[in-house]
Amino acid sequence: MSDWATRTHTGLHVERDGHVAIVTLRNPPANTWTVHSLAALRDLVRALDADRSIYALVITGDGEKFFSAGADLKQFADGDKAAAREAARRFGEASRP
Repeated sequence: MSDWATRTHTGLHVERDGHVAIVTLRNPPANTWTVHSLAALRDLVRALDADRSIYALVITGDGEKFFSAGADLKQFADGDKAAAREAARRFGEASRP
């Protein structure tokens, strides 16, 4: 079993279907992203990229309404610009293996 399959990934559920990894964002009700779930996605994408038995990655959201509403705005409620920069950095990191 691959290392990524046995680890806990904050706010994410991961499963395998043959050579496809399916990552489901689980942060109801709007499936928003936090710095923690983005860090988990970054680490998971890197681990999946290193696993030569995975050919494709599908990212989806839990629930019926939509995939994701984007960043969790509660993270920025206090007006901390550093928190906003950190979230933006994590979004960028999560999209690069």
